[in-house]
Amino acid sequence: MKEFQDKLIELLYTNVQVEREEIFSINSDNYTPLHLKKDARIMFPGYFGENFNKGGTIVFGVNPGGGSDKRIQRHPSDNLLYPLLENFKQSKSNKIEIYQTINKEFPEILKSWNLWRIFEPTLQALDNNLKNIAYFNAIPYRTKQDKKPPVFAQRNSFNLLINPMLELIEPKLIICLGKKAGGIVDRFTENIDIITIPRTIGDSYISQEANEILENLRLIRVD
Repeated sequence: MKEFQDKLIELLYTNVQVEREEIFSINSDNYTPLHLKKDARIMFPGYFGENFNKGGTIVFGVNPGGGSDKRIQRHPSDNLLYPLLENFKQSKSNKIEIYQTINKEFPEILKSWNLWRIFEPTLQALDNNLKNIAYFNAIPYRTKQDKKPPVFAQRNSFNLLINPMLELIEPKLIICLGKKAGGIVDRFTENIDIITIPRTIGDSYISQEANEILENLRLIRVD
C-alpha cells in the first residue's frame, strides 16, 4: 500500500505543476473568481485516506467551491488548507511529508463545508469512511461564481490530470456528488461504474431522488 500511495502522491505533485492557464487556456481570466485570485491559481489536487489502495472507491466533486463574488475573505478552513497546498506545489524533497499533512488536516476541513451534508450520508450508504476512499474534483481549480467549467476545460483537466490518476488507481466505483460532476465524469470516462448523488442548492437538504439512490447503495452493499 505504501508504494502505491507514494506513487499517487508523486502523480499529484506532477499535477499541481499544471497551471490554471493549461486548463482554461487563454480564456482563463473569464473563469477566474472576482476575489481571492491568488487562491484561484492554487490547485486542490485531491485527498485520499490512509487505507486507500488500488481499486478503491473515488468520490468526485465538480470543482472547488469559493468562487462566489460574495466571497471576499477566505473561509476559516482556507487559512489552513491553501498555504499547505501552496507549500506542496513548491516542495521537492519533502513533498510526501507535506501531502501527508494535507491529508491529515483535510477530513476536518471537509466537515466544515456544505458538501459534507451530502458526503457523510453517501459514506454511510456505502458503509465506508474517509480513511478508505479518495476525493477529487473533475476540475481542480475554482471558477468564477462557482459555475460549471466549460467543456474545453473539462477535457483539458481529464487529459492532463484525471485520466492518469484513474489509470494508476483503477477504481471499481466512482461516486459523483452532484449532477454537474456526474455529467463531466461520465463524459470523459469509460468502463468504470459511476453513481451520481444529486445535490441541492447549498446542500440544505437531501432530495427524494438522492435518498432513493442512497437507499439503493445500501441495498447493493447488503447484497
